[in-house]
Amino acid sequence: MINRKVFFIFLFMLPTINVSYATTPSHMLNDARFEKVSDKKTRPVRDVLNDLVDKHNGDISRVGFSNKQLDSEIYVRSHPAVNFSKYSTLREYLAMMFELKNLKSISKIDEKGEIGIRIKISGQPYAGFSFYSEDGEFYLKGIVVGNDIIRSKNNIDDTRVYELFYSYAIYVLDANGAKL
Repeated sequence: MINRKVFFIFLFMLPTINVSYATTPSHMLNDARFEKVSDKKTRPVRDVLNDLVDKHNGDISRVGFSNKQLDSEIYVRSHPAVNFSKYSTLREYLAMMFELKNLKSISKIDEKGEIGIRIKISGQPYAGFSFYSEDGEFYLKGIVVGNDIIRSKNNIDDTRVYELFYSYAIYVLDANGAKL
């Protein structure tokens, strides 16, 4: 089972997320902690993903995955009571990760039947995700904290890992004007 302390440490390693409001509450107008991102999120998620893949295609290819791996679907468990469902391709997810604020590097993990990504953000230990690979499909199954891979042991852990995985992506999609 994923240790709650490790989960929360990992959660705090997320980049600072700007909060978006349709209208800015009056008590926030002069508060520098709140940054108004945009009143209108109008771009379809698919368009944002396509643009990010085009923008970071060279960076993605240098991470070291084969084209077959990059085009593989990532499956996630969004709730303990449901089965895995498609999320994105590895290529699309990597494209989003290259948009993270203060990103230093992204590297490939390939050990013992697991594929994964290790993400380095300035001033923070390595973070990332590991996937169980089966028949050309990737199943989100763990987090990377520093040099360790912490694998989920049950459906509840799978859901916690997904929440972290999703939060990285949603940060990037929101920052790029995706209609969520």
